[in-house]
Amino acid sequence: SDLHTLDELDRRAIQYSRHIVRQNCRNTRRIVGWIETFVDVKPAYKRFRIDSELESFKVKYWKNKSDQGKLLEEVIGETYTKFAKSEVAILSPLRSGACHSNIGLTFRKQLAPVDSEQKQDQSKTRYSTIQGFKGLEAQVIILTDIQTIDDEALAILYVGLSRAKIRIIV
Repeated sequence: SDLHTLDELDRRAIQYSRHIVRQNCRNTRRIVGWIETFVDVKPAYKRFRIDSELESFKVKYWKNKSDQGKLLEEVIGETYTKFAKSEVAILSPLRSGACHSNIGLTFRKQLAPVDSEQKQDQSKTRYSTIQGFKGLEAQVIILTDIQTIDDEALAILYVGLSRAKIRIIV
């Protein structure tokens, strides 16, 4: 647990400083509210980014991989009407067999893997594992391949949800 880790750090570390983050520079108050509701986490933020009229949080349900692929194509098409491709990121907890690899060729050509070594192609939408996108952000985050929500999945889901600046689609 976090408290156990802090106690252990107090015991072992000669010097360190503890900081409580009170300003969220990435998310708006609404997005933090959705994250709190969906993941049941209560950050201690006092200040947020200014809300946007484009904000939304959508949950879409799918029955099987094929259904999820069609749904992802639909969501991508809708998202591109309001956002540039480079403002969108598709994240999955899966390293292989993620939903974006099963969509039609037309949509797959519009995607590029996240590569910290290269500059992002502004004509493409980034895709990555949720873990691989930690520390990065996008205007729109599309989370795919969410099948169960247990304690481990909640931690990964929190990371994915908190990458969004304006819109989240799960």
